[in-house]
Amino acid sequence: MQSLLALSGGEVVARAIGFIATAYLARSLGPAAFGIVGFAYALAGYFSLTIHQGFLDIGSRAVAREPGKAVRLAVSGTVVRLVLALGLFIALTATAWILDKPLTVKLAVMIMGLSTFALALDTSWVYKGLERNRLVGLALVIGQGLYLLVVLTAVHGPADVLFVPSAMVLGEFSAALLLGFFLLRAGRVRFHIKDGLELLKASGFPTLGIIFRSLIFTFDVVLIGLLMGSSAVGVYSASYRIVFLLLAISIAIKAAYLPSVTRAAESGPAQVATAASRSVELSSAIGFPAVIGGIVLATPLLNAVFGSDYVEGARAFQVLLLSIGFVFLSEPLHNVFVACNKLKQETAIIGTAAGVNILLNIVLIPRFGMVGAAIATAAAEGLLLIVGLAYIYRLGVKISLVPLFRAVLLAGLMGLPVAFVDTDGLGTYVGLIASVALGVGAYAAVVVIFRGVPKDLEPMLGPTLNKITHKLRPGSVSAP
Repeated sequence: MQSLLALSGGEVVARAIGFIATAYLARSLGPAAFGIVGFAYALAGYFSLTIHQGFLDIGSRAVAREPGKAVRLAVSGTVVRLVLALGLFIALTATAWILDKPLTVKLAVMIMGLSTFALALDTSWVYKGLERNRLVGLALVIGQGLYLLVVLTAVHGPADVLFVPSAMVLGEFSAALLLGFFLLRAGRVRFHIKDGLELLKASGFPTLGIIFRSLIFTFDVVLIGLLMGSSAVGVYSASYRIVFLLLAISIAIKAAYLPSVTRAAESGPAQVATAASRSVELSSAIGFPAVIGGIVLATPLLNAVFGSDYVEGARAFQVLLLSIGFVFLSEPLHNVFVACNKLKQETAIIGTAAGVNILLNIVLIPRFGMVGAAIATAAAEGLLLIVGLAYIYRLGVKISLVPLFRAVLLAGLMGLPVAFVDTDGLGTYVGLIASVALGVGAYAAVVVIFRGVPKDLEPMLGPTLNKITHKLRPGSVSAP
């Protein structure tokens, strides 16, 4: 649990810092220039996925199984990924150059593409496999802090747009080098390139699955950029920044539980279900109140954070938040596929969802614009969750859904009083702060009253909850 808190805590702080940078950029650059950043980020992301995401799970699983080979795996995996990164950067540069876009857009894509090398150097997957996530969280915070510092110093208007991808790349390199230094500081390390090649081969299906998953989240951005222009991308990307903040939390929870789910697989489906159910319980308790609160406060939230130019994306934002609600449930299922060596089947499921997403985007964006794109994303994520859950049930991994329904109910109870706050009458910022404070207080109250605290948090919160519960419900039974 301490490992989970270290990783998720660092992830939340890092993403919060990045979110501050995003809010500043949205206002300083305006929708058109901000859209250039969003387009470059989405396009460059397709190329970086090949060397990054697949290793996160397969590499972590390999380290968790053989901790003594951690450094050796890290070095051999990094060498292989650097070679791959070079080829991918050349391909991205060629793609950017033939785009029918202004030179600024092309340069932004090319600069963003340098992140492939930073991601190749990233060894966070080793730390996660060892369940030593404190340094990972710290590195994330330092990287995002440096990014924010450069943005605040160098970006003052649309003309400074190219400083943004440069700052992103600098932050990513800083985090990767910090992790690498502490991992390799013992001195000379022997490694076998075969280890890295085996990891690359094993990560084939996970990487393909992540590429499909990325299509669900970024194909709409690229298509909006091609069909509707940079300003529309800017408005839509602003909503996505909040969505990605929540997505990062769900991914951190998933990564923190992967070692325990992997070890449980050695004992059978029932143990895997128990470990995965704990992940679903925590993910639901954290994700659903954020999703429901965001849906209720969509317009004042966008107005307060990004400015009135971005309020037109409120409807699309609400639908995107619904898709993140599905993600908070489907991410824990991924650990089950990894632990049970069913990555080929998961890839097929994600590929089907991505195909549905692409088809819906092509049909809906010309008719409904940003809202159509958001509907396509939510539909794909919903399909992914339903089919994935059905498949792991067939494996005998019967995850309990009781905590899920309880979290939905409690989050709904939280949202009721928030919906009646007059944010317009109180003013943009005061109304939003009052609504968030009311929501947090209401959620805390219903969680205590209805015993909705996830079991993995009870050892830390139990004594405090006992005192509060006894005051609210005299004679109630103490928390375990």
